[in-house]
Amino acid sequence: MKSQQAASPPTGYNSFKTINRMERITENKKISFFFKRQTNTIADNTQAQNNIQSICQEEEQLNNWALILELADRLSRSEPESREAVKSLKKLIKLNNNQPIQIRAIRLTVILLLNSSDRFRLLVLKKLLHVLQELYNKSSKSAHKQPIQDILTQSLAILAYEFQDDQDLSAFTHYYNKIKPSYAPLNGTPLLESDPGLFTPPVHSNSTTQQDQLYQHEQEGLRETMPMMRDVKAEAEVARSNARLLIEALAFTSPAEMEANAIIQEFHSKCLQSQNQLMDDIPWATEQAARARTYYAQHAPGGPTQQGGRNGGGQGEEHCEMNGMASREEQLLSLLLSANSELVDAFRQHDELERLARNEREVRLVEERSRLETRLDPRAAAAAGWLDPHDHYPHQPHASGSSSNASPRPSLDRDSPPIHPRHSDSSPLSSTSAALQPQQQQHPQKGYTLGDDDHRSSTDSEFYARPSSPGPPISHLPEQDHMLVNPPSEPSEKALGKMRRYSGRSSSFLAAPSTRDPLSIDYHPSSHSSHIP
Repeated sequence: MKSQQAASPPTGYNSFKTINRMERITENKKISFFFKRQTNTIADNTQAQNNIQSICQEEEQLNNWALILELADRLSRSEPESREAVKSLKKLIKLNNNQPIQIRAIRLTVILLLNSSDRFRLLVLKKLLHVLQELYNKSSKSAHKQPIQDILTQSLAILAYEFQDDQDLSAFTHYYNKIKPSYAPLNGTPLLESDPGLFTPPVHSNSTTQQDQLYQHEQEGLRETMPMMRDVKAEAEVARSNARLLIEALAFTSPAEMEANAIIQEFHSKCLQSQNQLMDDIPWATEQAARARTYYAQHAPGGPTQQGGRNGGGQGEEHCEMNGMASREEQLLSLLLSANSELVDAFRQHDELERLARNEREVRLVEERSRLETRLDPRAAAAAGWLDPHDHYPHQPHASGSSSNASPRPSLDRDSPPIHPRHSDSSPLSSTSAALQPQQQQHPQKGYTLGDDDHRSSTDSEFYARPSSPGPPISHLPEQDHMLVNPPSEPSEKALGKMRRYSGRSSSFLAAPSTRDPLSIDYHPSSHSSHIP
């Protein structure tokens, strides 16, 4: 049986070439269609990239709000355009070394985020947030890149405030709270739409409604209550330094030199200015610390607004800050209170030294006036009745009987009146007194003589002075004449007991012969300076 074979094609016909040619035609059609679609997509993406590059190249294009808002509308509708726009912004922010272009790219990113859909916002959060973080870290280490750091801080503050209640976009808020300055409020600052700022188009006054005016009034009041953009921490450190320098200067300055010391006066003035500034900053810092405690209490583990696992990249640092002893705001408040306490201590020491200087000045004035007023002649003072004419010390007639138990020490010229005995002139007392009187005139005491320490009282600290030249005796005051009493011939035991000088020698008086009056010893001029065995 013969096998059946396919009929061979006619001569001159090549079937394989025809089939291959048809397959190539079909494949070319598919490739051309694919390339047509890809060309259209690239053209659309190139238009978005061109718009972004043209806006970032010139400052005037960044003020073309019609073009920017039209671009934001296209990015909200097309996901491929959103991806290409994010790539273009990333390239301009990260790889470009021109600071003005970087600043314009950051501003354009914030404007597109505020005016586009959530799809573009999530792409920026995923692709650009870590780029912004790296750029902020680099700019904070270099003073040359300070403008980039400022625009990043301002941009993140606006994004943090706008997206703080959005669970998907709250990563902007978390990152801003970590890098914000100590003077900045928590959770960012609001976007003032009524002001022609960096991220909002200018608003014409004729199109402002009543609600816009009310909102503008509220925002202006909020801006007035917030302190100016300054580094409060640096001011507190300056205040502490001034207080410590003032305390150190006061420690090495005497009270008399304080008023003439220019350094003390300068630092005292600086401390007053610093305290006035702290009085304005402390209430604001107290309010910020209270808001920080409320925020960290809400975002603590197990809190009402605890974040999920998607935003847990910076959650470790956030937990460390929340679980620490104090937040940034509380640390700033503690620093302000500490600086104010040191200023108060410095002012207290300054006032104390000033009081001592004032007291010393008053004492010097009193001493100078006292030296001028009391520099007088002793004779003139005695004539005025200030000094005793014989003993040259102040005469106090009312203080002679200061104690009822102690008898005054007998004195020849001052305390003892002249004795006028009633018995005859032949008595031993009268003869002895008459003999003693010429002896006193012939041998006057010169200089100062001190009595015997063994026979006088311990409380008797007086010394007796005698005139250096003989002269007529000075008569006693007339009011003492009626007090003269003639003593008895012999002293009584009561009188001898009151006389402390002779209380231990009373037996010698009793044993003395009756022909001599023992009282004559008291009136002998040498009894104050000679010792009787």
